[in-house]
Amino acid sequence: MATATPKINNPARFILKSESGEVIQEYTLDKEEITIGRAPTSDILLSKDKLTSRRHATVRYENGQYILRDERSANGTFVNGQQLEELVPYTLKDGDHIGIGEHELIFQAPAVSVDELPTISIQPGEMTYRTREDSSLTASSMDQFVTRTEGELSPAVVAGSGSISSIPPVTPSSESGSSSATVAEPVAASSARESEPVAPASAAADVVQPPASSSADGVTFNRLTSLPLPALPDMSSLMAALATLDGQVSALQEQLNATQEALRNHEAEIAQTANQLRAGVRRVAERMDQTIADVARSREALAWSELIQLMEDVTNNPRDIEYVTRLARKARELNKVFQIHQSVLNTLAECNTLLRALIGEER
Repeated sequence: MATATPKINNPARFILKSESGEVIQEYTLDKEEITIGRAPTSDILLSKDKLTSRRHATVRYENGQYILRDERSANGTFVNGQQLEELVPYTLKDGDHIGIGEHELIFQAPAVSVDELPTISIQPGEMTYRTREDSSLTASSMDQFVTRTEGELSPAVVAGSGSISSIPPVTPSSESGSSSATVAEPVAASSARESEPVAPASAAADVVQPPASSSADGVTFNRLTSLPLPALPDMSSLMAALATLDGQVSALQEQLNATQEALRNHEAEIAQTANQLRAGVRRVAERMDQTIADVARSREALAWSELIQLMEDVTNNPRDIEYVTRLARKARELNKVFQIHQSVLNTLAECNTLLRALIGEER
């Protein structure tokens, strides 16, 4: 009997997005191992992504954390733009972007419940939001009209305020005269206070005087306005030197511009001369190539090998009339050979003249 895979309480989630940023699907990571790839058995199946391997990556749940690992994929696994090393675990954090092939997975950590939040202990005497003084109170601690608790008031204020707590307790007595006299005193005092006129709010406000500034501070508006101005040095010499320096800089700038213009002209002349040299060398090479081709065609047309053999025969047998007769018949061909020789000499002389003109030596 197969054992069911235990579920994870409060699991995290993966949000699958396409390359264009469109949300495709959300996956709940409620298993101890989640496989990502193109294999049909993958928990997160990317079957149409050709850049994803069959078993591309895995996510394991260990000790309350989700561990991502690249399973030797062909194109790699990326977290926040950084490629993971193969088989090296990476602990996922909330908001991590995992790039696999043409898709992107966004990791969302599980929400922490209130029961799991730790209780923070406070040492005695430490100020908290509950126990510290509020700096944004409307009334300051020196305000005489702020509402206070009974424990903050002095005994004299409490005695003169006419509150119920200031009335002494009535003790029973056999003599009615003494008890009535005892009760009549606070009532009379209370009625007397009620008959007194109440001062208006403006008068009460006039009573409260702001604290006088301490003479030890010594800071007043009169002293601020009577501060002497600092003694400044004479700036005329400095301005004159600055003007002179400005003129020198301008002159140097003009010289620099002129030098740069001269360098540009010189470079243009060098480029023009180099082009001319290149064209002259090209003409020499073409002329020599043409001469060599003409000589090669003449050798084939005049059958130079036969003429050379006939010349050797006549040289070896000068009295043989047959060889002499054959040589006489080849006189026209021999004349053409001499003409070709002369043409080659003329071409070499022309090339020599061109080369000397290029290097600046003319005869």
